[in-house]
Formats: sequence, structure tokens, C-alpha cells
Amino acid sequence: MLDGMLTMDRSDGPSLPNQIYHGVRNAIRDGRLRPGMPLPASRRLADMLGVSRNTVTAAYELLAAEGVISVRPGAAPLIAGETHLEAGPAGPPVHGPDRGVGLSVRGHALTKTAWARMAGSR
Repeated sequence: MLDGMLTMDRSDGPSLPNQIYHGVRNAIRDGRLRPGMPLPASRRLADMLGVSRNTVTAAYELLAAEGVISVRPGAAPLIAGETHLEAGPAGPPVHGPDRGVGLSVRGHALTKTAWARMAGSR
């Protein structure tokens, strides 16, 4: 179902969860994925993409929080029935490491730590 729709870029660009999030969101917006269609389970998609299950789960949680998909324990995630996606970007930014817009002084300081740089490169 998502074969060929998602490719992972492991360079210093967007995080892997953001890439999955935007890939699924764009496929829905473009009509390649339609309301009611199931998405692969997080383990299956993680295996398909060569990423951790937590990476897929993070992307699915972003999509669910936006109302784009519905996630139920033990069931495949489904594309929401009423999905109204605008052409512009939504959710997390697709840009690289500079994700600090709207952060507090402490938040900006935390984004400069070694841990934050490693987390952003996954």
C-alpha cells in the first residue's frame, strides 16, 4: 500500500518520523490514499522502511493528533473518513535542524545539545 510512496532520507534533513508523517499526509492529500484505507501496522511499516517501530509510532501519533488517521490498539491504522488537508505544510516542519521557532530560551538551549543533534539525525 505504501510501497514506493515513502523513501527515507538519512542525511541531515528532516527527522525520520517527520518524513513518514509528511509522506503519508501528502499521499492522502494527493488522493493516493483514500478515507477508510488501512495503513500498515507500525511493526510492518518499520520493517519495510528499515527504521525502528518507535519512529513509525511517532509519525502515526502526529497523524492521529491531527485527525488524519485513526489508531486503535490491535488494529491497523485507518485513514480518517473526513480528511480535509490543505495544500500547504502542516504539523512538524520539514526543514532540517533549525526547528526552534516558538521555543523558549531554555528550549533553544536544549536544541543545541549533543543529544538533540543525534535525535534529529535519525
